[in-house]
Amino acid sequence: PLRDGIAELLSSFDDKGSRKRRFDDIRVYFNAKIIAPVCSSVGITYKVKFDTKPLKAIRWQNSKRLLYGSLVCMSKDNFETLLFATVSDRDPAELQKGVVQLCFNESSRPSLAEIQPSDSFLMVETTAYFEAYR
Repeated sequence: PLRDGIAELLSSFDDKGSRKRRFDDIRVYFNAKIIAPVCSSVGITYKVKFDTKPLKAIRWQNSKRLLYGSLVCMSKDNFETLLFATVSDRDPAELQKGVVQLCFNESSRPSLAEIQPSDSFLMVETTAYFEAYR
């Protein structure tokens, strides 16, 4: 589902309507920035802030978005390079402000050293619940 959703998203960039459009397999979060590392019980996780303007109507306490264990993919170059992570902490009050905690997978961690605070990512979440596939 994630691969299909990203392919659909990339083809929608030509239409210029990707911010308003709904996708079947993914949820899109714009202008995501990795703001700070956090020491947690699962190791080093990262706080990521995303744009909440297109998501004002979402009631985070009841939402199935960004659940613990959900797979997210982040890219700053139209998915030429990818960072994969899972949601490691989900606080509805923080989500309201556009902040979620992610645990990046082993293959993505070396790339984190090169990220600048000003780097802006497109973050994509699969609608399939990742923990169930692990």
